[in-house]
Order: sequence, then C-alpha cells, then structure tokens
Amino acid sequence: MPTRQECSDLISTQSVSRMEVKKGTIVCVRTHGGRIAVLTVTSTSNNFNTGVMAQATVWSEISD
Repeated sequence: MPTRQECSDLISTQSVSRMEVKKGTIVCVRTHGGRIAVLTVTSTSNNFNTGVMAQATVWSEISD
C-alpha cells in the first residue's frame, strides 16, 4: 500500500484522467479539495447503479 508521499509523487509524475480498473487495483487520487487518497477496488460491475466499489484512505492536508 503506498504512503501519502508515494501517492503524491505518483500523482505529480504519472497522473491520468481515466483508467480501466479491476478488483484489486490500487489507485492514488487527489480530491477536489486537494487532499491525497488511495483507493483499493473491491468490486466492479457493468451495472450503472453499482459501478465500482472501493475501500478508501484519505489523508489530511499537510500544512507547511
């Protein structure tokens, strides 16, 4: 599992706006509020109502 700093570095250097995922995929994201999070996909579905389910860890912002 990546740390907050590892996710931040990955987002800064390798970010994409879309990606295909499957169960077990781990994704680092930046929220609209600027916080860093890591998602672990727990299930996927072709059903519009259920889509993708994930376990999320969202870190607090770091103050300078």
